[in-house]
Amino acid sequence: MFENKISHNGIFYSRYIASWTNEGGNPGDSKFVAWLIQTGCTADEAHEIRNLATNGKLELETNAMMFLKKNENEEFDC
Repeated sequence: MFENKISHNGIFYSRYIASWTNEGGNPGDSKFVAWLIQTGCTADEAHEIRNLATNGKLELETNAMMFLKKNENEEFDC
């Protein structure tokens, strides 16, 4: 089971993931782990965060891909 833990720095793992992806980074890239370590995460935390960020559910990924393709030129007010 995946858990949105808090790093020893007091930051939720999801905050690292969101910050990286909001700036256009790919969490599957090895630079992500290097960046996490540079922010002060331990190597174990960095690998846990990357694992959390890159282990989607196939059904959801397929659904997201189809939605993005179908709506690539749409804007939504949500």
